Amino acid sequence: MIAIADKFGFEYPMPKEVKKVDNEALQLEWDYLMLEKPGSKFKHLTIEDAEEMFLDIFNNLAMVARTKKNIGNLDNLKKAVDSFDMQYKGE
Repeated sequence: MIAIADKFGFEYPMPKEVKKVDNEALQLEWDYLMLEKPGSKFKHLTIEDAEEMFLDIFNNLAMVARTKKNIGNLDNLKKAVDSFDMQYKGE
């Protein structure tokens, strides 16, 4: 994992805030995709679309981190997520 963190420029081990959000996302994915819980807002994607979306989000977040030197800054993270929402949800 250290080699991956070095290659893609993220902190390892991950901050506890990142792990918390990652675990929450994993739980949502499990509930809505694996257990088919009603009310899912997830879209099923092709591998290619998922990769493209992931890299877009990653690059946006990496830009925020490089610009502000602090990916832990929740205001900057919120701006990146809002930017993603507008780009992919058409808001």
